[in-house]
Amino acid sequence: MTHLSISLLGGLHLSLDEAPLPGFVSRKADALLAYLACQPRPFPRDTLAALLWPDNDQNRALANLSVVLSSLRKQLDAYLLADRHTIAFNTAAPHTLDVHTVENAIAQARDQQQKTGRVSRTVAAQLDTAVSHYHGPFLAGFHLRGVPDFEAWVLLEQERLQQLALAALADLAAFSLDRRQSAAGIAYAQQLLALDPL
Repeated sequence: MTHLSISLLGGLHLSLDEAPLPGFVSRKADALLAYLACQPRPFPRDTLAALLWPDNDQNRALANLSVVLSSLRKQLDAYLLADRHTIAFNTAAPHTLDVHTVENAIAQARDQQQKTGRVSRTVAAQLDTAVSHYHGPFLAGFHLRGVPDFEAWVLLEQERLQQLALAALADLAAFSLDRRQSAAGIAYAQQLLALDPL
């Protein structure tokens, strides 16, 4: 089976078996895929339709959702689970999602840090993995006009993920400087300042 790579940090980039995936029929198809991939659970069709077409009546919004879903399924059928009532991202299909890579690495690091009470080499390596996959704000440059709930979700995710990256970079800078690895500490501090100049 093919492998789907979804990159949402620093913009939206999709590839299938390392080949860039051509664009979908609309930006809302991209939005739907991103929304489903980040939240691996079934969503009622009417919820997704209202999210992406808030100004349309329910029947029109559901029809639009069907068109977008059909467009996605032409290229990514194995990655979508859909029935008459719900749509979900198929987490069992081979894929990577940079957001989950960052979240998982940080969660593992924080779990280990809580057990030991300090930033160990293992914790630092996990944090470094996380920040190396953080290529910029969540869905940077991706906007949908007239879709306020989706835009609000994007802003919340941008803030949440940036805070995770900032905390990881601060810990990595301190860890490096504590071990007299000044070049690494300065590099992490510079990344921290670039991400949040204030």
